[in-house]
Amino acid sequence: MTELFLSVGQFHKIKHMLQKFLNAKKATNDKDTLLAVQGIIEDEVKQAMTHIHSVDNILTELFHVSDATSAELFLMQLKQHVSPFPTPELTDIKKLFKKEKKLKLPALEDVDFKETLYLSWADVGTNKQYIILAKNDEFHPLSGVVDAKHIKGVCAFCKRHSTTRLFTTKKKVSGDLYVKNSQYICIDSTQCNLNLTEIDVLEEWVEKMEK
Repeated sequence: MTELFLSVGQFHKIKHMLQKFLNAKKATNDKDTLLAVQGIIEDEVKQAMTHIHSVDNILTELFHVSDATSAELFLMQLKQHVSPFPTPELTDIKKLFKKEKKLKLPALEDVDFKETLYLSWADVGTNKQYIILAKNDEFHPLSGVVDAKHIKGVCAFCKRHSTTRLFTTKKKVSGDLYVKNSQYICIDSTQCNLNLTEIDVLEEWVEKMEK
């Protein structure tokens, strides 16, 4: 049985560092410069993988990657050890969003759960977006209204420049009093997931809305 010792975020961190390494190799042949880049990559990877005993082996293999073909092979082998986002049943999703009378369900068969830190899908008909986090063996839902207007900006989740739209959540405080919270997030949640190495910002947002 294959050991699942990497989180999705750690896998994404390694992918980002691998791209940084290949970009440096393409940009210069100076050994000192490349060694400096390797040092930075090593520090970042070890900081993200403090409890993983095989991190030195992973770094050794990463620094032996020489081109796109060997990079793809390295990542394909590494991906076997990624612990995926837990796949929810459609019945679970319905329970999470039980207040939604006409809930549009996601196409789970299209999701790569080894590349997913948060599950998200939109309903164009109602301008609503749904998000599910998985933490401590529990699913945590979040839903909000998305603006039709698209702008180039920085996503609140992945912190990358992308095409974004305003995502607004609403929490009932008391009676008819509600508190709204809005952030610009990536329109493409699949790409947003690929950009993510940590889920802290989104977890904090969900936690705040659940209280």
